[in-house]
Amino acid sequence: MAVKYLKRQEYADTLSDELSKKLCISKPVARLLSSRGVNTVEAAEKFLSPDKSYFINPFELYGMNAAVERINKAISLNESVLIYGDYDCDGLTAISILYTFLKDKIDKVSYYVPNRHSDGYGLHDIVVEDLTKNEGIDLVITVDCGITSKNEVKCIKEMGIDVVVTDHHEPIPELIPDGIVLNPKVDRKSFSDYCGAGVVFKLVQAIAGLDEALKYVGIAALGTIADIVPLVGENRIIAKLGLDQMNAGRVLYARRISACLKKETIASQDIMFKVAPRINALGRLRDATPVVSLFTSDDEKVVDKILETLEEVNKERQILCEKVVADIMQKLKSYDLVENRVIAMYDKSWNIGVLGIAASKLAEVFNRPVMLFTFTEDGLLKGSARSISKINIFDCLSCVKDYVVGFGGHSAAAGVSVTEDGFDIFTSKINEYVKKTYDISCFLPEVLYDLEYDESIDFATVTDVRRLEPFGFMNPEPLFLARNQKYDFSEIGNTEHLKANPKKDVEVVAFSAMKNFKEFKNGLNYILSLENKTFRSKVYTQAVVKSHSVESVEKENPEISAIEYLHLESFLAEKTQKPAYNTSRGNEIFGTLYIAFTYDSYYNLVNTKKGFYLCAVGGAFSLNPYNTVVLSPDEKFDFSYYNEIVFLDKPTDEYLSYVNGASKAKINVSGEAPFGDEIRRFRCRSIDEYRDVYKTLKRLNLFNATSLPTLKYKLYDNKIVSPFKALSTFYIMYELGVIKNAENGGFVFDEKTKVNLENSKIYNFLEKY
Repeated sequence: MAVKYLKRQEYADTLSDELSKKLCISKPVARLLSSRGVNTVEAAEKFLSPDKSYFINPFELYGMNAAVERINKAISLNESVLIYGDYDCDGLTAISILYTFLKDKIDKVSYYVPNRHSDGYGLHDIVVEDLTKNEGIDLVITVDCGITSKNEVKCIKEMGIDVVVTDHHEPIPELIPDGIVLNPKVDRKSFSDYCGAGVVFKLVQAIAGLDEALKYVGIAALGTIADIVPLVGENRIIAKLGLDQMNAGRVLYARRISACLKKETIASQDIMFKVAPRINALGRLRDATPVVSLFTSDDEKVVDKILETLEEVNKERQILCEKVVADIMQKLKSYDLVENRVIAMYDKSWNIGVLGIAASKLAEVFNRPVMLFTFTEDGLLKGSARSISKINIFDCLSCVKDYVVGFGGHSAAAGVSVTEDGFDIFTSKINEYVKKTYDISCFLPEVLYDLEYDESIDFATVTDVRRLEPFGFMNPEPLFLARNQKYDFSEIGNTEHLKANPKKDVEVVAFSAMKNFKEFKNGLNYILSLENKTFRSKVYTQAVVKSHSVESVEKENPEISAIEYLHLESFLAEKTQKPAYNTSRGNEIFGTLYIAFTYDSYYNLVNTKKGFYLCAVGGAFSLNPYNTVVLSPDEKFDFSYYNEIVFLDKPTDEYLSYVNGASKAKINVSGEAPFGDEIRRFRCRSIDEYRDVYKTLKRLNLFNATSLPTLKYKLYDNKIVSPFKALSTFYIMYELGVIKNAENGGFVFDEKTKVNLENSKIYNFLEKY
């Protein structure tokens, strides 16, 4: 078996044909619409051309009448109003909309953004009580929170303060008694998948009309896209009209965000991956209150200062997150990923504000639930859990609730607290539950795509596909599967990127892919995103490689196979104890790595092995230790997480020692040492020949590379010097210190040092042949 490619959703042929004919759209776009639940011509027209006339009556939302009545009373009586929100992007945009709307209508309107670390999430009556001491408050309006705050609302009302709860989260069975609740999810009678900012947008529409609400549609769009609510129905209209408003250049915050991003046009992906993470970083690590001024201030200097702060804090967040992930990757080297279906770890040095992000990254890498904890002031372990699509983490926690102090969340994410003394038993019980409840197929690698890529998809089709924007949750950017393709990639300048031109007007680009260049010489399955580009008046379609997997393997040049087999970099590693060879214990899908150095050994296993395994050339498909057969692993291959490594061809002693030091795995060696004849045939014959090769490579500027993979690519691709002689010469000179790593990547030369090749372990090894 190999990687499983799954269509996100199937399309209906009859409906697709009808949509294509009646709307004059391409077949692929019609199929995409059908697969995304757009099942009538009228629905397709609305989807492709979102318009303000499609907004529903805001009074269809549960609780809207009562909320409007109470807020209008506050406006007419000029009461003191406090807006109480959340510290994430959705909560902050919701506050910004309502505050901007009310501040011209009420003399005393204020807002409060809770601090994640000192206040925590949600409405707190103690905070409201403290605020009341300084200035009287007549009405509290919550945004993006409050639906579960029954006790807090009761306490606030006992202070003589009215409360209007506006929220979009799932309501608890017992609603707030005698409270005003605006939440479309209570009855779901109309569209109900708004975010908090979307609910406030509808509230403004109900109070003052659609034209007034549309003044804030850009802010509402930012909250909608950032909160990962479905970009369908009214959310799609908000997102589309909001992006149009931002890109029209009429609002200050959007102009300055565009300038910071150095982009003329802001797309939904920019908000999801660049803007929202920066805003959320402030809420995770510090006080997020200044973000409201980003959207409400008309002072460019104020807005720019806030954006500078967001950039600074986001870099801090990235450093903290990278540290947590690096710590965990190290800890996982002694963690049994074969037997444990859940990763659960804690460390007192981790910042709680980044644990959710780190858990998400690790869940994606290792395709299993991840729970990360740190200590709180009360001595508990408080953490974030993130899961994968087929495992409901909330259900898992519910079934081991006797071993936790508290938890809450939904199927994909949760917060959870446990005692330190109870951590091991909690970890054991949740692993036991997941292993017993979820079939092993839930953990297999699956890659989603929308349509197969074929010759019929041209420039016009791609133009049509972009009409599905803005992309986001429930309307993702379409991905295309190109099966068993062998593109002729070449280097893009002196970079780590590769490109190919399978057709005159098509460019396939693989970013940061130089490390995979050996794989790209074989037949691969590619997942591609498509976008039309214009460069120097030339129009073409750019297909960006999102992921790939090996489908078929070509026989390698014997000279390159021989030099790859030697793994000369292993001669430079510290020596470790040689391993004892063990027999296989095996597992259905995890734990075993098979290493082949020859085409025949690779295919002998591929053609006879039963059960699940992945195929790879050079690099691994994933750090997750799936059973894998790899042909000639590259120098960056990570052996850390396997329990067993089986060599199908006998490696050199140096490489065997290197792998043993880089892994906890039991190692089994079979087969004979290959490529003896090739090594004898292709190696340099004398010291003078090594010197000549070195001088030639330097004269041709072939050492000018940003990394070792880039260097190998250049040396293998050159037509003047033998690849075997070129790479062996490089490693000898590197070993002896003539070639060194440059501080900014690549390599530098120290030719003042006189060297004797006979002092090189690599030189002496090759001389034995």
